[in-house]
Amino acid sequence: MEEPSPRIIAREALAEFIRDAAVSFKEAYWFPVRGENDFSLCTHTLLSIEEYAELLYHAELLCTGRRGYECTEYSWREYLKEHKIYGRDECGFAEVAMHKGYTHMLKTPGSTTDFDSRRNLLYVRIGKYNEDGETTTPGAQFNCKVRPPAFNRKLRTASRKLKLAIKSIVGTISSETSDAIVDWVNLPALREYYDPVLDESTVVQRKRDDNDTTNNVNKNMEQQKHISTDSSTAKPSPPADSTAKPSPPAEDAVMQTTPTPRPAPAYNDKYPLLSSLNIDLMNREGNSQGWRSKTQMANLLREIVEFQSAHDDFVGYDSGNSKTQYKLCQVPISDNDKQFYTKAKKTNWVTDFMSNVITNGKVIDGFRCIVEFMLRRHEDDARQVFDELGVSARVMSEFEVAATLSKGGGIGAWRRMQQCLKTFLGLRQVCVPERRLSLLGQDHGQIKTGDFDYEKTKGQRIEKIKFWTLDPAAELVNKVERIVNSISDFDPKYIKYLQSAYSGDHGKQKFRFASKLILKYQEAFHYAVYALADVACKKDNGVVLKGTVMDDLAAGVNKVENSWIAFEFDKAKSKWSCQLVDVSTTEAMEEAMKNGAKEVTAFLSGDLAFLFTILGRENFSGGWCFICKLQKKEWQSLGFNTNCDWTLDSMMEQLRQNELLQSTGADRKGITEKPYFKIPIERIVWPLLHALIGVGNNLLQYIIDYGEAEIQCLERAEISLLQQVRDDETELEIATELKGYFDEHEKANLTAKIKERDRVQDWLERNNQHPLAASKRENLRDLSDQINGLQAEINEIIATINKLKSRIKAKKLRLESYKTNRKTEAESIVSGVDKILKNNGVQRGAYHGGALQGTGVIGMMEHAHSISTAVAELMIRKRDQQRCKQSVDEIRAKCSKWGDALTVWDEIFRICQTHEPTEEDCKKAEQIIRIGMKLIRGFDLSITPKIHGIEAHVVAQMRAIPGGISRLMEYWMEHYHQTGSNLDNKHRHTKNMESLAKARLTIESRETNPQVQREIQRVENQHKTGKRKSTLAKEDAETKAKKERLDGIIAKDRAGGFGV
Repeated sequence: MEEPSPRIIAREALAEFIRDAAVSFKEAYWFPVRGENDFSLCTHTLLSIEEYAELLYHAELLCTGRRGYECTEYSWREYLKEHKIYGRDECGFAEVAMHKGYTHMLKTPGSTTDFDSRRNLLYVRIGKYNEDGETTTPGAQFNCKVRPPAFNRKLRTASRKLKLAIKSIVGTISSETSDAIVDWVNLPALREYYDPVLDESTVVQRKRDDNDTTNNVNKNMEQQKHISTDSSTAKPSPPADSTAKPSPPAEDAVMQTTPTPRPAPAYNDKYPLLSSLNIDLMNREGNSQGWRSKTQMANLLREIVEFQSAHDDFVGYDSGNSKTQYKLCQVPISDNDKQFYTKAKKTNWVTDFMSNVITNGKVIDGFRCIVEFMLRRHEDDARQVFDELGVSARVMSEFEVAATLSKGGGIGAWRRMQQCLKTFLGLRQVCVPERRLSLLGQDHGQIKTGDFDYEKTKGQRIEKIKFWTLDPAAELVNKVERIVNSISDFDPKYIKYLQSAYSGDHGKQKFRFASKLILKYQEAFHYAVYALADVACKKDNGVVLKGTVMDDLAAGVNKVENSWIAFEFDKAKSKWSCQLVDVSTTEAMEEAMKNGAKEVTAFLSGDLAFLFTILGRENFSGGWCFICKLQKKEWQSLGFNTNCDWTLDSMMEQLRQNELLQSTGADRKGITEKPYFKIPIERIVWPLLHALIGVGNNLLQYIIDYGEAEIQCLERAEISLLQQVRDDETELEIATELKGYFDEHEKANLTAKIKERDRVQDWLERNNQHPLAASKRENLRDLSDQINGLQAEINEIIATINKLKSRIKAKKLRLESYKTNRKTEAESIVSGVDKILKNNGVQRGAYHGGALQGTGVIGMMEHAHSISTAVAELMIRKRDQQRCKQSVDEIRAKCSKWGDALTVWDEIFRICQTHEPTEEDCKKAEQIIRIGMKLIRGFDLSITPKIHGIEAHVVAQMRAIPGGISRLMEYWMEHYHQTGSNLDNKHRHTKNMESLAKARLTIESRETNPQVQREIQRVENQHKTGKRKSTLAKEDAETKAKKERLDGIIAKDRAGGFGV
């Protein structure tokens, strides 16, 4: 490739410099093309005059004319247009014009030859106009004595770039041509120099390479040090004859060797010391002499400061009456905040100033004076600085307010809190306006609401079920956008995986459906849990879900399953946007991969009842597995087939066979409908939490049954009566829950209908012959039927509650009679075990008839050793001496084995929840699960579907799912169910379903905002208190002891202690 010609190099380099210089200037300025002075273009390029002349020559902006070299307005204008930098509009960086002006205006300060001569020179305007329609001319600029732009960092950078760009073409022309173009640029009329310190007849030739006027002034003052400056004796010498011709000075001469002081003008007589100097420092005329006078005074002041500093003294003076002393501090002038901070830090002038202003212990008065001045003159800036330094209370952002509301309290409490803070702390404003907070949670999607009339059995009162839904696909895109825009320097290629889990749960008279988004970016995890649907119903089932939300949810979830997410950066908004792209075909998937789209992997989680309903296998969760084709009886013993897993296609084929053959019973394999979602079976996460609850309660019930039957030797009738009491208590809890649902959702409806009935009756009594009476009577009959149905329902619930209470009371009295007949103390094995659990922090009796919740099971397993030891001592103490056939050693062995089972299953659930499990973790999980299943079978406990899934399928999912199953388990749905219930409780008086949904989704969207989450985390991190050393030591000891017990159990298993 050929190198560009010198012409192209020069023209492009100069155009680039003009662009950069225009950006660096605050205002447009006209520069003469000729000359080497403070106003010329040559000076502002920071090039030597030889380099500048060659630049114009190579750029062909300097050509040969009739009078030698010249540059024309036409050639410059065409050049600027060629590089698209000409014009006065917003895109115009430069323009050119000829101007005939007095040359003395362009001289370096002090030049004096031919003051009245005028020359027609070419000027270039560089810089943009600040306002539309603004314009200026070279004449107006110099008549108004506008100073050229100051040199700044951007201009120096542009100059360096220019110099590097033309380095290859400088010095490539002959010396004769170089001298000629340098003489043309260096206009002689602009180079003659006059020094007003000397006699008026003294004229010196200014050196070409001297660009700094202050150097001449310093040399001048250096040569005058031997001159006496005694103002009382010095007299001015008469001026020289103005007609005498000056003799040319030597080449390096700067001034005459014997200058004489000049008389001070009359108006400066009140400054005797300044008048005594042999240089004029008080000329303030608007010409070059005035400018030079100012420069000399500045140089004199600088030398005074340097002299005092060299002698460790300061520059100061006393007032006329010597009562006040003043000290001069060096305050650098700054153009912006950055320069101010840098110069203040470098020169320490702020420290010097403050140490002299606030002295003699009067710190408070001095500080108050300074602060009052700043608040009076720059209140907003001063308050901002105080806020940044933490001196005053800063106004809270909407994200911080949202974090505050999330940690506790509603908007009403926050408003009252603001009133107190403003009153007691004198704050003007606590937080940003509330409208900004309300806007923070408005990014949820469109809410769809509806009603469904549900008739459980024919002839029963119809239940009016209200519901709302969101589009799962749109909400997923929204949440992904929020996360990626909160990541600094986000790049889609660093996404490791995207997972979207869906789950549902029923509780407290409401079914909730939600989703959890997991985005792994590099090595960091980002989460979002959000609602998708609510159904206010007494109990969920397939009929209710199909009649309310299932169709909308299935459409959105299946769209996610068949799509990937594409990312696009919007430069105008400076944010990322996302959209789902269909990948249902091979060609579409290849196109999505080519465009950088990322796969979204959908998962399904929840309890077995919910999962079987979604799979079209409702009411079959107790006898079948949803992953494999086995029935409950087939996995009770070892050796069952593990290579018979379901797929969506095989399920559909089984459904067709069932319909074709009219299959019944086990032949249907539990399949009655087609699955709602297209999520593959292998991506339905096994419900490990509910399996944990089931195993824990089964083991607890086992040890209680063992104690009652083998230790206390209770009769079969008494054991049966105990079980009946537990069952009745479970039914009582359900009935009480139904009454609560009626009071919350139907009681107000019943009251309103009764009032409406009474109003219609009153109207009929007054208007019995009215034409509308017939329709009113029909309306009255409908209202009466509805009221009777509601009253019958609540009366039935109340009657059931009263019946259960009476039955439980009677059965407990019969149990007391059994104890009286045995002549034993009142405390039973059950109550004793409850006390032991309570002493170890395990609460029992708060979930479905006294069964343990998840936290209770975890606590029981964590304290397995101490609980099993205490249970063994309890049973030894409660042992029926007459009828019990179990020895003390056998009781301790049984309880020890029971404790081993709790320890093993605690380890099973711990290792199955490992984040990012390795192959070693999976192998260890297989080993521990094998031991746990041996213990379960050794107790002759039934292998439920939940336990079967752990034995047959959990480890396979740990291996297959990126990141493991820990983040996808139904934990998050159980937690969200509580969160949703609490939010609904805040708006429990809102009867309109859409209004309730908007209120709740607004709060959820606000609290799950990534920036709000960061503020919440900041609060938690700042106020997190560590555990005490004694607590940590105790936990370490327990962990070590548990590991030793677990190692002992593994060793015992290897020795065959738990059987085959």
